[in-house]
Amino acid sequence: MPQDIPLLRNEIKAIHGRLELANRIYYDHYQPTPDEQHAVMTDDEYDALKDTLPVLRDQLAAYDSTDPLLPMVAKLLEEIGAEPTTGSWGKKLHPIPMGSLSKVKGITGIKEWFQKLRTQV
Repeated sequence: MPQDIPLLRNEIKAIHGRLELANRIYYDHYQPTPDEQHAVMTDDEYDALKDTLPVLRDQLAAYDSTDPLLPMVAKLLEEIGAEPTTGSWGKKLHPIPMGSLSKVKGITGIKEWFQKLRTQV
């Protein structure tokens, strides 16, 4: 086993634990203990960890596709976010595009988002 695989597994476990606890705090209104305060983070920090986890997962899977961490990570990544609504809501057709600002960072990102939106109108 390459020496960096245990480090990779530890990093995956640490990120997984932080995201799992952050989800509980955010979605379930769980009150963290003083020892759990590390899981309170900004949206940008959360997004960075969420974006890092699949990269690390893929590195681990390339080494060992049967590693028991992989299903655990997959389950967490599937659960991130609110549960989809059910019932008769369906998709709403808007007269203009309702572009998402999800993950837009900084002035350049806003300008790019706006340009993309303008081409859709």
